[in-house]
Amino acid sequence: MKIDKIAKQQTCLINLKMEKANIYYISWILDASEGLGFLETTNPKEGLVTITTSESQLKYVIDLLKNLFDIEKLKIEIIEIISKY
Repeated sequence: MKIDKIAKQQTCLINLKMEKANIYYISWILDASEGLGFLETTNPKEGLVTITTSESQLKYVIDLLKNLFDIEKLKIEIIEIISKY
């Protein structure tokens, strides 16, 4: 049943470091991409944020971050990716 599959999906946390000036910009992009993820600022002075996303959307969030790094030259460092239920 499809509902069972959704209920068993893992939540993924992506801990990042970026320039403070880009936090709002990336948060806005995630908000505009409905269902992709949610950005929470964990330490604004150091530019530390956490993106919460589902297991099924993780690849798309990583691709988005890579594109922002490669194409727009934003300084984004992935610190760790955590999967949890």
